[in-house]
Amino acid sequence: MGKKHSVPKLCVYLAPVCVIGQGSIMNSLTRAINILAFNLLKKLCEENLENVIFSPPSISLVLAMVLQGAKNDTAIQITQLISLGNFRNTDMNFSSLLTEMNNPHTLYLLESANRIFGENALNFLPSFKKSCEKFYNSVLEDVCFSEEAETIRKHINAWVAEKTEGTIFETLPENSVNPLSLLIFVNTINFKLIWKNEVEPMKKILPSHKEKNKMAKFMVKEGIFLGFYIEELGANVCRSTYNEKEWNIIFVFPVDDGKKMEKGLTYEILIAWMDPESVALMEILHNQLFLPKIKVEKSYNMAHILCNLGISNAFHEDKADFSGLSTLKEMYLSSVFHSSSMEFNEEGIKASAATAAAEIPATTKRERELKSQNFFLFFIWSQKINSILFCGRVSVP
Repeated sequence: MGKKHSVPKLCVYLAPVCVIGQGSIMNSLTRAINILAFNLLKKLCEENLENVIFSPPSISLVLAMVLQGAKNDTAIQITQLISLGNFRNTDMNFSSLLTEMNNPHTLYLLESANRIFGENALNFLPSFKKSCEKFYNSVLEDVCFSEEAETIRKHINAWVAEKTEGTIFETLPENSVNPLSLLIFVNTINFKLIWKNEVEPMKKILPSHKEKNKMAKFMVKEGIFLGFYIEELGANVCRSTYNEKEWNIIFVFPVDDGKKMEKGLTYEILIAWMDPESVALMEILHNQLFLPKIKVEKSYNMAHILCNLGISNAFHEDKADFSGLSTLKEMYLSSVFHSSSMEFNEEGIKASAATAAAEIPATTKRERELKSQNFFLFFIWSQKINSILFCGRVSVP
């Protein structure tokens, strides 16, 4: 038998913060993003005992760029995940999403940028480069992974740090880029929202759950949030709108151990909370609401989760088909890393995230049972596209 040569890996990296888009023309796309959000939230909550935070649209955006080079079953699986199998207008819908993200005429900060870093010795197909630039405004920067892998890693991290205003410095961890790397897709999203009403900080400082740092609380004045109790979930729901209901900030607080809430909460239930008839039944919270003043930063390896959600071929050396990238067909996706950051205080919300697919070993799964009942779920929702922008779980004292 001849010696088996190492097959180059297709590496993908992105750095999300938050996303919005436009109109009803993207129903299948935004539905797919929201379904992906709930699938990821449940999986990540099972595997992580404390805080969870991520940006579903950013993961979808990078997979959409990866799709430009995928063929046959590999392309079908990715399309099913990011747009529920709708092959028509997928790129146009993502292009509209990006256009709305970068709309400068808003009362909040929302910016997004894409970039591709490719091995200069590889002959990438013109059709691949053209579609990435046309629909995703993503130009391909020639680099030399084979000779300067570590230098390029630092260069990409610096680019991401600049685009996220210094929120994320280490998108690519050490050893995530090596001489076999061929392509790195990067998407950055930067989001900042200021509270529309005054809030007051509390003087009391509380230690955070299982963390050495301390957590303060701040008080949101009455009238900002609507609220109601969901018996089926055993949870209180608090919802606040911003900028003529364009944004919705939703908190879900369990009244028991939270297991019924985490298991029972679905995309369909969240959508129902957005319905005007449901909103009419909500009551203004006349009591002052005390929220945690936190800064959450989390990182995950999502490769095994994405495989379980249906895109297994892309990660399989013998099944992946990325022949739409170049004449070199033997490429595959190896690992997917996602890093997110959200700061939540009396001024408002600032969120950033980074997702990366690289040849890094999958992390060992932790025990699945949650040991703390002190947590809540949160969702940052854009009414423009009926989509979750950020979501997660926060552990509090």
